[in-house]
Amino acid sequence: QYGKLMDMILEKIAARNLQPEKNFIGKIIELYEMIIVRHGLMVVGLPYSGKSSILMVLQDTLTALAESKDYPEKKTLIHTINPKSISMNRLYGNFDPLTHEWTDGILP
Repeated sequence: QYGKLMDMILEKIAARNLQPEKNFIGKIIELYEMIIVRHGLMVVGLPYSGKSSILMVLQDTLTALAESKDYPEKKTLIHTINPKSISMNRLYGNFDPLTHEWTDGILP
């Protein structure tokens, strides 16, 4: 079903000296599918459960596919922020009911 995507995932797993375990690959695909249908998401789990590795392999995969122009993806950049360090209005933007003006947040 994921032909070129799966091939590139396996290549990027090897490039990072990781093991291509069935569950690990499944979580990468699960994250990819979630990114397609959700505006935003959070990756949570126990320490040392592979959260960062899954993100990095998927980032490498999507960027490589974008560069090869064989797959409809764009170069992927990840910017990690602490959501508690900034207010929701500053992060996403807000509408002022008094002036009817919209103020953009830092996220597009």
